[in-house]
Amino acid sequence: MPHKEAVSGLRQALQAMTEETDGARHPELLRELSREHPNTIKILESLHPLHRFTCFVHAFGFIERPQYVSIAQIGFNYVYAGPEFAHWLFDQGHLTEVTESDLVLNDLAFYTSTDGRFRHAAIFLGSDRFQSKWGLGYLFEHRLFEVPDSYGNSARFFRGLSYAQAIRSFVCYAESKGMRFRKRSLSEDSQ
Repeated sequence: MPHKEAVSGLRQALQAMTEETDGARHPELLRELSREHPNTIKILESLHPLHRFTCFVHAFGFIERPQYVSIAQIGFNYVYAGPEFAHWLFDQGHLTEVTESDLVLNDLAFYTSTDGRFRHAAIFLGSDRFQSKWGLGYLFEHRLFEVPDSYGNSARFFRGLSYAQAIRSFVCYAESKGMRFRKRSLSEDSQ
């Protein structure tokens, strides 16, 4: 296990990397910072345009899913799968919290700030490996705290949701924000 200061230095360097607005430079910046801050981070290929999804959209399996996209486009910057949706899921009892030692494949890690608010989401891949989308940048595979500093210094863990569970919950969340849907449109993407 790396020394706490080494992890802190890595996380600060990763923060600076993700603040680079030209995401195409992130691979080069990761190679450079890895010389000074050894890590196990891997950049992953994405089947979808990186600018079209966030860490929470990725964690809930909503990337390019027609039903999610149609709701999020209507409620852009108001109703989308972000930290507020994750807190709503928790508050409504739709998430089952687990310990880190009880994680199973596809469970979720929500990184928290000092005030306990969710800041970032990752999917558990097994063997202390997680997958998450970083800001405007790439999809990464990493250890739990091989992430940018701004994502928080602690994490909470939850059972992963199936797509059907997640989208049903997202529709309820959108309705709680005042959106209304025809019943037929809700079932079109639930497979």
